[in-house]
Amino acid sequence: MKLKYFAALMAIALVGTSMAQDKNAPDSYIWYDGGKPKRVVVDSSLVAEFGNRAETDSAPVVKNGQVRVWRKDDAAVTKAGSEKLSPVLRDGVGGRMRALPGNIIVRLDPNWSTAQVDAWLASQGLTKVGQLPMANNLLILSAPPGLASLELANRLQESGTVISAQPDWWQQVERR
Repeated sequence: MKLKYFAALMAIALVGTSMAQDKNAPDSYIWYDGGKPKRVVVDSSLVAEFGNRAETDSAPVVKNGQVRVWRKDDAAVTKAGSEKLSPVLRDGVGGRMRALPGNIIVRLDPNWSTAQVDAWLASQGLTKVGQLPMANNLLILSAPPGLASLELANRLQESGTVISAQPDWWQQVERR
């Protein structure tokens, strides 16, 4: 009986730690870069939209390929499907913009065989959509856009079963 109670408490504790929002700063989130925690701050005035759609009467704040950053109160945001949106996050107040188009990058044990990787993916209910050539077992996994991809990456990082897990960020790039 005590063992079941302990297991239930541990499960609740683990679920609580996988939340990306920083409880000490409600306008910020934690993510992991190579296993090291980093903080991003929500830019409450902007929202990012991903995907291709017909032009609108409005002009986005930033347009880069299939990414458009809109002011949150712009009518174009209401015309975008909510499944294509992400909050805009910044590395710090006024810092570089980031958004979550979906998918996560996971680094698994490089010694795992293809069968072990496939078994792990199946056990987690995850789908591989690509592999990066920089390291063995460096995978791109399917995840929805927005904060759900950040939550998934953090949950995997905190599980201890991966070397690293992070969102596949869109980042604002400035020309030199």
